[in-house]
Amino acid sequence: MNLQQFLNARDLNETKNIVISERIVIDDKPAEFTIKALTENEAEDVLQRCTKRSKSGTKLNNSRYLRLVAVAGTVNPNFSDSKSLSELGCRTSEEYIKKVLLPGEIAVLAEQILDISGYSDLENLKEQAKN
Repeated sequence: MNLQQFLNARDLNETKNIVISERIVIDDKPAEFTIKALTENEAEDVLQRCTKRSKSGTKLNNSRYLRLVAVAGTVNPNFSDSKSLSELGCRTSEEYIKKVLLPGEIAVLAEQILDISGYSDLENLKEQAKN
């Protein structure tokens, strides 16, 4: 198999089960979240939604970026579930994730999603966004 054949056969829909916090326990076991790699379109959309351009330069809203990455890359639980949003009085999945997870849990979740998406670390991504 050569590189071209490998790339053509590669499944980019990889999922992974992870534990993000000891706080989230179901039946005396840490709850697992199912995450997926972001597509190029999803990654670009999230970055655009969190980047503000002005005469003085470009600024990335880091907290919002982590929340939107977590929402876009989480398969289970579904942060966009309309019943759950309604139950907690949220209009958006971003509002919902802020209500159900702690900031550090969101960061861990987002970093795992970025890792499975091929980004080795968050700082490199932030530098790319600035350029």
